[in-house]
Amino acid sequence: MSFGRQVKQELYRLSPERDCCAGTQLWAMISCRLEKSGPGPIHIKAGSLPEARLILKLIRRLGVTAVKWAVSDEKRLVRHQVVMMEFEPEGELKKLLSSGILENCKWTGGLISRNCCKRSFLRGLYLASGSISTGKGGYHLEFTFKDEDPGTRLAEVLESLELKSRVSGRRSHYLVYMKKGEDISSFLTQIGAFNAMLKFEEERAVKETRGHVNRLVNSESANLEKQAMASGRQVHAIKLIKSAGLWKKLPYPLREIGEMREVNPEFSLGELGEQFNPAIKKATVGRRLKRLEDMAENILLRRKS
Repeated sequence: MSFGRQVKQELYRLSPERDCCAGTQLWAMISCRLEKSGPGPIHIKAGSLPEARLILKLIRRLGVTAVKWAVSDEKRLVRHQVVMMEFEPEGELKKLLSSGILENCKWTGGLISRNCCKRSFLRGLYLASGSISTGKGGYHLEFTFKDEDPGTRLAEVLESLELKSRVSGRRSHYLVYMKKGEDISSFLTQIGAFNAMLKFEEERAVKETRGHVNRLVNSESANLEKQAMASGRQVHAIKLIKSAGLWKKLPYPLREIGEMREVNPEFSLGELGEQFNPAIKKATVGRRLKRLEDMAENILLRRKS
C-alpha cells in the first residue's frame, strides 16, 4: 500500500470534533464528487467503499437518512471500484445543501473562520482529491481540481494555517501542491494524520541522513583522488631531480620533505607534516613540494630546448 493510501486509511477512521466541522468536511468531500445538480436526483460518486462510508456517516450525522447506493467497477489503467450514491431531488440532502449549514465552505463563500473547521476542510479535500508521494523523486503533495476557484480557495486556507503551497494551472485541471518535507509534515499534523506524520518524519530523517552520508563519501572520494594525483606528480618530480644529479645540491628542508614523500606516497600534506619533530605546518609542506615540482618542470624544459 502506498504512503498516500495509508494516510487516507488513517483519515477514514477519524470523526470531526463538532457538527460544524462535520459539515465543512462533508462539503469539501462532496464538492469534488457531485455528479449532477439542479432538477433530478443528486448523485455523489465516491472513489472507494471507505470513502463512501465516511460520506454517509457525515451525511447521517447532519440529519440525512434516505439514500440509495450501488457499487460498480470502473476500468482505467487499473481496475477501480467506485460507489454511486443517489439522493432524491427534493429530499433531505437537497435541504441540507441549501440550509446554510455548509454555506461557510462553498467556493463562493467567505474564508472558513474556525481553525477546527479549516482542518476538517483540508481533511475532506485530501480524501476527495489529494495524493502524496515519497519516492526517489522527492516529496510531493498535491490536490487536483477541474476549476481554478477551488484551488485558490484551498491555497487561502493553507496560508491561513501557515502552510506554504503553490498553485499551477494545466490544460484541463489545476493543481495545488507542496514539495518541502517540513510543509508536508505540518499538513499531516493539521489534518490529524499523526501516525502517518510520524512515519513520514522517520522516513525523511533516514533519507536526509543517507543523503548526508553519501555527500560526505563522495566528497572524501574526490579529495582522495586529488591527493593521489598530486602525490604521483610529486614522487615523479623527486625521481626526475635525482636522475638529473641535482638532489644532493638541494637545501636540506627540500630533500627532507622529498624523502618523506617517497616513503609515504599515500599521506596527505597534513599527515606528512606530522611525521617531523617538531611537526611542520601543512602549508609549509605544500610550498616545499611545490618547489620540487617547479624544479622538475624546469629540468624538462631545458631537456626539450
